[in-house]
Amino acid sequence: MDGKIEEFLGDPVLLRQDEAIRQEIQDLWSKNPDSSYDDIMQMRQNPSIRDQMNSANGYGVLTVVKPNKMNMTVKDFNANEVTAILLATDGLAEAYDTFKLFSSPEELLKAAQNQNGLRDIIKSLRQAQLEDRNCRIYPRAKIGDDVTALLIKPSL
Repeated sequence: MDGKIEEFLGDPVLLRQDEAIRQEIQDLWSKNPDSSYDDIMQMRQNPSIRDQMNSANGYGVLTVVKPNKMNMTVKDFNANEVTAILLATDGLAEAYDTFKLFSSPEELLKAAQNQNGLRDIIKSLRQAQLEDRNCRIYPRAKIGDDVTALLIKPSL
């Protein structure tokens, strides 16, 4: 069966804010290399991520107040081309956009299709987060985000 797929991408406003926060934390670490993680968080000039998201009238991609913040594309697909569909919270994206365990979402999806793929990915992600508990190697505002994922494989 052929059809269309609606693809929701990250809110560009929130993504820019996340990158700004990452850069700010990196700058603070470079100026204060002996500071603790808590000290760096107290030095931050920008509000917390949650405050920034609240000021953007929503936590996530789509908001009722500002529906134009949604970045959606519609693509045609052939059912024979679909090998799997991965639905996940944004915490899983840290595997490629923060910790560089994968070079792209497509590479992550391919790895997720292996036996125990999602378990192995999340285990590796949590290990990377714990190895950088102070968020110095990979500047970020918290050790790790929540991850919920669902891998759907069509039967042939």
